[in-house]
Amino acid sequence: MTVNYDSPLCLQEDEKVISELVGKVVVGSAYLGLVIAIAFNADRLKTAATAAIIVTALALALGFMDPVKALPYVDLDVIGLIVLASALSWAIEDSGLAMWIVAKSLKLTGGSIRLVVIVIGMVSLLLSLWLENITVVIIMAPIVFAVSRALGVNPIPLLIVSALGSNLSGSALLCGDPQAAIVASAYGLTFTDFIIYNWRPSMFFIVIASSIAGLLLMPTIIKIADREFYTGVGGEARACVQEPRFSNYMMATLLAMAVKATLLSLRRELGFNLTTCAALAVIPLLLIYWRRVARNLREFFEKVVDIKLVGFYIAMFYLVGFLDGVGLTGDIAKAIEHLSGGSSLLVPLVLIGIGAASSSFIDNVPLVAAFVPVVTKLSTMLGIDKVVLAWAMLLGVTIGGGGSFIGCMAAYAAVRIGERETGRRITFAYYAKMAIPFTIVALLAGTATYYATYLSYLTKT
Repeated sequence: MTVNYDSPLCLQEDEKVISELVGKVVVGSAYLGLVIAIAFNADRLKTAATAAIIVTALALALGFMDPVKALPYVDLDVIGLIVLASALSWAIEDSGLAMWIVAKSLKLTGGSIRLVVIVIGMVSLLLSLWLENITVVIIMAPIVFAVSRALGVNPIPLLIVSALGSNLSGSALLCGDPQAAIVASAYGLTFTDFIIYNWRPSMFFIVIASSIAGLLLMPTIIKIADREFYTGVGGEARACVQEPRFSNYMMATLLAMAVKATLLSLRRELGFNLTTCAALAVIPLLLIYWRRVARNLREFFEKVVDIKLVGFYIAMFYLVGFLDGVGLTGDIAKAIEHLSGGSSLLVPLVLIGIGAASSSFIDNVPLVAAFVPVVTKLSTMLGIDKVVLAWAMLLGVTIGGGGSFIGCMAAYAAVRIGERETGRRITFAYYAKMAIPFTIVALLAGTATYYATYLSYLTKT
């Protein structure tokens, strides 16, 4: 039997294949262009909006996908949580709670340079569970300079430690950080799922293991990378950080944090979405203290809520809808399966490796948003719990981000502050001497903890 390749059916199939290929090229190129532009510090909202407009226009003109099908990917629940998390971050900073925690922690060092390095990293990590990474670096910067003057050491390595510490906690808890919130919304996770998942230690403990390994070695890493760091005369770190008086405002902020964590933990039982849990905790606090910074509520929300960031997330989710719609996420899933040889034991390792390598140069938000549908497809293909695979992806993306100050906004902020305050140019090579060894150690510790925890899940198939 011969096949007539000029038949209408064959021609339709050819047109369909060409249309799919065109869609993948257009959407893939637009998304790649977006992440490259963000890596080179382009305006996030303008870049994402431009990419979304171009993809929509070409989809309508070339017919490779109906743009309406990408709209359900815009996760308003995640966006609501992030907005309210930013508002709570404002209260943590404005109340002086963050400074109080830092001052209390530094008192424990007794002026030991080695302990100061470790404490600055750990405090930055803990603050970043609730605050945006860049906010943590900005809060820590004046403290780092004060401590450095008292100890007679170069402040730049301490700024880098603060940035690396704050970057680590991105996926440790469901406290509003975008990458954790995206995964939680996609898989219906609660706050406690990030601590204990199916009766096993979860992302929080994996991140803590990574942090302890990296930060304990950080004083040695700094000593090798910057031989002038330890030439200071030493001094009392406790004398240069003034501890604010604990106030009712701090207590109210702590209560809001506790209520938010409790509601997020019980959201399945209560039937609440992410935004509702955060709103019930944060809005009462804001109504009580908003007059500290604004004359009316409209002015307050303009100061506290970053409208440009909200617009960026909407555009990003919309573009991910196109990535999934044209089949690129499925292609990536198949490529990962191929790289692992179809072994369920190796797939998480490939996810960790790709996530770590990519996040060194690509912002975490577009990366995680694009990887969630990939993880879902891999879970279906291999029969592995999708959340267990998501932990591997988050581990790689979160820790790998600190490998360079291109993909890690906290590190970029630390470098800029350091250059401005010291008048010294911080090269990529100088940063890498500290960041890359730290990242490798943290990644190895996190990977070992992950496999020790979830090995039985990966060997069932």
